[in-house]
Amino acid sequence: MNIICFETEWLYNHQEKDKRFNLNCRPVLQCLKDFYGCDFIYRNFLTKDNLKYYMDYFNKPAFKPKKYPIVYISTHGWNSSIHVEGAQVKKTQNKQVEEENRSDIKLSDLAQISPGFFEGRIVHFSSCKTLVKEEDALDFKYETGASYVSGYKRSVDAMRSVILDMAYFNFLQRYSAKAVANGVLFKKRYGSLMEDLEFTIV
Repeated sequence: MNIICFETEWLYNHQEKDKRFNLNCRPVLQCLKDFYGCDFIYRNFLTKDNLKYYMDYFNKPAFKPKKYPIVYISTHGWNSSIHVEGAQVKKTQNKQVEEENRSDIKLSDLAQISPGFFEGRIVHFSSCKTLVKEEDALDFKYETGASYVSGYKRSVDAMRSVILDMAYFNFLQRYSAKAVANGVLFKKRYGSLMEDLEFTIV
């Protein structure tokens, strides 16, 4: 299964120095390509406009879901949101204004950015808390027409989540998405890590 990956520009993160890191998912994708012969598209994005541009660009017949059935989004995350590194949060005492300027994109907003892009695809969020509320994940799935939506319900260790991402994509290459979603064999092999990171598929 071919993959489209959008990864944030980690080095532009505004968090304290000890909370920054440069993850880089390209080696994971390259490993899958070398082993399975699958293809991948990899793009970094810094802002919401960058992400929209790439989603619109790859929302074309040449990149249809049958050819690229997996979308891999690697970012920091928050409750039912992904984090955009290039957006500046204005510090203010007015909480309403601060909320309007948050550097997060809610799942409900992400579903509207590029209509049709997620339709028929397996969408995986490698980010903290993006799937913390299953009802929001299900709303995203139904609104976009995605085949499956996966990710993490809690804050996760970056390296442990990459290990599970790799295992998940390995299974998707070897078995049907439905078989992986049913989870019997996947849970048998990676159950403790799935529970630790609160990995979920809807």
